[in-house]
Amino acid sequence: MTPANLLPGNVGTATVALTTLNTIPANGFVKLTFPATFTLSSGATTAVTGASGFTAGTATISGQVVTIPVSASVAGATALSFGLTNIKNPTTTG
Repeated sequence: MTPANLLPGNVGTATVALTTLNTIPANGFVKLTFPATFTLSSGATTAVTGASGFTAGTATISGQVVTIPVSASVAGATALSFGLTNIKNPTTTG
């Protein structure tokens, strides 16, 4: 996960890139856990943008976990990338 802007406290879109190890079945999920220093849905609901390698559904947030439903199966060793909007960076550096 890479924030669009690395400034402390900045709210923006985080870019996520990963490669699946195993097949994600149809109606499965991609789950990401953010460190406690990040704020999800900051100012507006976090949403998935620009999904590549899979068809993403509407993201849900529970604490620091983003869950993204996957409508069609995704083979193992598939590169996935997408953005997550309204992610607030930690307010301190270090």
